[in-house]
Amino acid sequence: MFRRLLTPLALLVLSAPSIAQTIYVDANAKTGGDGKTWATAYNTVQAGLGAASSGARVWVAMGTYNGGFTVPAGVTATGGFHNGDFRETQRDVATVKSILDGGAGQRVVRLMHNSKLDGFVVRNGTAAGGGGLRADNVTASICNCFFTNNKNTSGRGAAIYAEKATLNISNSAFYKNIGIGHVIEYETSGGTLDHVVVHDNVSNGFHFSSGSTPKIYNSVFSLNTGRGICHINANDAPIVENNLLWGNKVSLYHYRGTELRTIAAVNNLLYAKNNISADPKFVSPGNFRTMSSSPLIDKGQNMVGPTFAWRDYWDNSRILDSDLNGSMVTDIGTYEANNARVHIAGIPKPNAQINVRIDTSATVAGVMLLGVTPTRFLIDPYGYVFVSIPGAVILPWPVNANGFLTIPKTFQAGTALVWQGLVLNATGGNMTNLVDMRIK
Repeated sequence: MFRRLLTPLALLVLSAPSIAQTIYVDANAKTGGDGKTWATAYNTVQAGLGAASSGARVWVAMGTYNGGFTVPAGVTATGGFHNGDFRETQRDVATVKSILDGGAGQRVVRLMHNSKLDGFVVRNGTAAGGGGLRADNVTASICNCFFTNNKNTSGRGAAIYAEKATLNISNSAFYKNIGIGHVIEYETSGGTLDHVVVHDNVSNGFHFSSGSTPKIYNSVFSLNTGRGICHINANDAPIVENNLLWGNKVSLYHYRGTELRTIAAVNNLLYAKNNISADPKFVSPGNFRTMSSSPLIDKGQNMVGPTFAWRDYWDNSRILDSDLNGSMVTDIGTYEANNARVHIAGIPKPNAQINVRIDTSATVAGVMLLGVTPTRFLIDPYGYVFVSIPGAVILPWPVNANGFLTIPKTFQAGTALVWQGLVLNATGGNMTNLVDMRIK
């Protein structure tokens, strides 16, 4: 089993990100900062974006940031950080929230060409088309974002309006937005929607028209007051595969004047297949983790390419063997069901003892990977490994029990540690979430 873990032919190695200028923003920072370090961070997102040129990254710490924001061409705005984080893998967008708030009086975000919004809550936007976000005549992307309570006063798209754009959206959720017609509107636009949840909004879920070419995979359109998805014009050319449509009040799908109320009718469309209809069984309203009985588990389509997010919204590997049957298949939605999770308790200081626990079910063995460098590669059928194997320590580790490790006293403050577990049973296994921290 462990020989298979380390076999080079089993690894799909992905390239490391290039070094780019990083600009730091923290709502609690003092005024007068230059954004060059966390200690001298800007205290507004507007200041950070204003200082960014193409290729820059703007890292935003947890907090609420008011106003409207434009992400400049070629710039990536990334939220979910604690002040002091030094690697993107340390952030936790599900619990460490960087909130962009429109104050119910303006659009929240506008994306420019080749820009990216990653890891934010976008809320309380109001505008004539795209209260939460707008993208016109650009190629841009959204990842790991949560849109809520956005409105359009006229036009289309309570949360998002894309016009003549290629807009890719992944690992993102749309909840409790209030639209005149639609939550997400693509007009003469394309791009990929992958692992998106559009749930419980006042309007149609996703509407495309006027020659749009969206590719919709692994996504949920449920309990919206209108339709789940709307296809309007004959020159639209979508792909709709491996999605769940359920409980939308008017119909599951609107196809050029006809309401499709059964999933069989949806899958009869020439461009649609493998779509399902059932209660998605989310954990709770607004929390799109899934119950163990959810029909979303292992019903997705494994994806590759530049728009694919290799971790889910909760830091799990995006492809896993969730049911431990020896075959890894992605789930539908923002959450990848994982029966194993690493928890670390204690302050990591030199010569200090910390508690490292792997909580799991249905396993016969556990392994802990400990290294200093994060990476990503795929091991079939266990999922993505986030710890660089060269130089890593691989230890047998108890499951569902407290394990203790003493930090070597030779480790200096600031030393990085990357943790990930692997659990195994007779037929399969799962990689756990990633924990990336540094010695205090």
